[in-house]
Amino acid sequence: MSDTVPSLPTPEQILSALDRTGFVLEYRVAQRLQGLGFDVILNDAFTDPDTGKSREIDVVASVTKNIHRDNLAKIIIDATLIIECKNYTDPVVVIGRGNDTRFHNDNDKPVITFDPLSFEFANRSPKDYGGLYVRLGIWKLPSHSTKGFIGRQLIKMRRHDGRWQATNDSIYDSIIYPLAKATESERTEVANSASDDVPQPWYLPTFTYTFPILVTAGNIFTVDVIPGGAPVVAEAQWVPLVRHFSKSSFMMDVVSFNCLATYVQQRVFPRLKEANETLASHIEMFDPEWLKQQYGESSDPVFMEWLEDFRSSQARQADGEIDVPPSSC
Repeated sequence: MSDTVPSLPTPEQILSALDRTGFVLEYRVAQRLQGLGFDVILNDAFTDPDTGKSREIDVVASVTKNIHRDNLAKIIIDATLIIECKNYTDPVVVIGRGNDTRFHNDNDKPVITFDPLSFEFANRSPKDYGGLYVRLGIWKLPSHSTKGFIGRQLIKMRRHDGRWQATNDSIYDSIIYPLAKATESERTEVANSASDDVPQPWYLPTFTYTFPILVTAGNIFTVDVIPGGAPVVAEAQWVPLVRHFSKSSFMMDVVSFNCLATYVQQRVFPRLKEANETLASHIEMFDPEWLKQQYGESSDPVFMEWLEDFRSSQARQADGEIDVPPSSC
């Protein structure tokens, strides 16, 4: 009988080897998000702004909740999840405060491809009054408020010589910073695509929210460092994490794979729903005639082009040349 090792791995050995990597986890994440209605791209490429080289993010998933009202406006409200997958079988620990101050950063602000309140009007200047984000108080909506625990440090747990050890080796370089780069790349791409995808910016206004996420295969624990008291350890389904760079701050979410659907239901879908309701209730702001009556004349040539295009469209509709789509949200 030969003692030689078989030249090919068995199916069980292949699966066992893959289970020790993150490849299968990436597909599991993609499949779960597809089941929740997301469009998914695996291993999406982006250009590293530091090196100019091509990098990949494990999963990019998008879902929309659109507004379509009469012939006035169609608005796309989009949530894009930018996901790094880590097949950590051991737990990760997020250290922070349970009653931390509310935190906001640019990732919470949607990329808006067409803002009607960015134009100069006789009775309104965006410099003094801001755009839609300010006028509608979008940052005040409940889903935009970070409540309770906010993490400040991400730690990996691992067994060594029969004892648990805590380490943050490679956390910044292999997870946080690359995820921040991928997020900024996605936001820039959305902003730039506005001029490429539609003939005029007012034809298809888009509000895109980005959610940078670390999905871990293992459990998540929080350590609440209470002033003057013993730290409190608790298990969590998902946790917001803030890290500060030299010139900016970055918020991401750490999510356990088993709780991915819960995270989407609690964090992502409410933001789309609230944005939809807020914009739908102020749909008149996408009517250039209303803006002109409300705020006076505008000398901006882009606004004048929009107004003329709108009037032409209304005239064709009145003549029966354009069908009015059904109202729906």
